[in-house]
Amino acid sequence: EGFYLPGLEALDMGRALVQPDCLGSREYLRDGHNALVPASTASALVHSVLRLHKDADLHQRLADAGRATAANFDIAIERRRVHDLLDRIDALWA
Repeated sequence: EGFYLPGLEALDMGRALVQPDCLGSREYLRDGHNALVPASTASALVHSVLRLHKDADLHQRLADAGRATAANFDIAIERRRVHDLLDRIDALWA
């Protein structure tokens, strides 16, 4: 899927997220701010998971920031953004 909802859903659930880069998640993931975004290798993934396991403060900080990030993608906010875009569509295509 283009937006990669599973990552955003994990953030919304207050989970500390480890997720390799994917095009769809670039809209909301910030490495070290709201998630860990390692390289797409087994060793990098394991390293990130172990890092979270060992660092409770990092784990909590990422979980809190992730939940705040997910709140920006609330369905009511998204609906308003789509409607704003539709209101401006003629001007955007001119």
